[in-house]
Amino acid sequence: MVVLMPLAAHAYVEETWSQGTIYLDTEGGRQTVYVPSGDVTTFNEYDGTAWSWSTNNSSLLNVQKSYKFSECSIMALNTNSWGDNNVELYFQYRFRQGSITYQYKLVWTVKLSGITLSETSVTLKVDDTKQLTATATPTSIGNNGFSWSSSDTSVATVSNTGLVTAVSVGIAKITCMANDGSGKSATCSVLVSATGTGGDNTTAPTEKWSDSGNYSIRWYKSGENEFTISTCEELAGLAYLVNNGYSTFSVKTIKLAADLDLGGKIWVPIGSSDDASFRGSFDGQNHTVANLYISNANDKQEYFGFFGVIKEVQLKI
Repeated sequence: MVVLMPLAAHAYVEETWSQGTIYLDTEGGRQTVYVPSGDVTTFNEYDGTAWSWSTNNSSLLNVQKSYKFSECSIMALNTNSWGDNNVELYFQYRFRQGSITYQYKLVWTVKLSGITLSETSVTLKVDDTKQLTATATPTSIGNNGFSWSSSDTSVATVSNTGLVTAVSVGIAKITCMANDGSGKSATCSVLVSATGTGGDNTTAPTEKWSDSGNYSIRWYKSGENEFTISTCEELAGLAYLVNNGYSTFSVKTIKLAADLDLGGKIWVPIGSSDDASFRGSFDGQNHTVANLYISNANDKQEYFGFFGVIKEVQLKI
């Protein structure tokens, strides 16, 4: 729809296009938005005199103009105050052709989008259940519901309402995805053991410390911040927990309580990727770890050593 309005000695033309919905993070991160390429071509056909970006609610949305007229960055403010508000973002571009001043206005609908789960990690014994609850921000996001999935249904399953059932010993990641098209999700790591506190696997030992039967996670209890390791199996359990994404051990401390002999079995490092890194404190307390064997036989393995990937770590040997 085109509306002609008097503007001093010139005519004023305004056109509005809906550009869909922009989903903003609740964490306050900045996001770049762009004028659609087809419209950029239209604007470049004329001699531009000014352009601007703005919003109808600057208390909820911060807008920063770029040196490129076709883009800007936006960030949500006062996220607790958004509720179900839709905030509009405008792009205005003025150029002169004869006695006419054109102003093009592109309008987006901007929504906050985020999900939090009632638990981010749980420890269960086989056959236990745990109800997870998802909360959307704003709450209207939840109107379309959530989709639930498990990374390993042989370890833990999840219903379409978030009820987790422990099936067998191991680790699975439960993912909750918003059905509103935002692509937002949240995860919960589920550790399943025979005891519910991190139990040993029972299969026969093999040549790799990372294989089932060679590691123990009995010492690990969710919610504690300091752990003592005194066996090779427990040390291998530390690698297992980190590498399978159950915990980075951030702000937690691991203490080695004995000299260990790894016996030449193949060692998979503590921290196997950038997404599965060790971020805690490791205190060797003057103990030694002997007969560490490193193999590059696995082509998919990127990191080698006692530790593979460490971030924000304190090591004391």
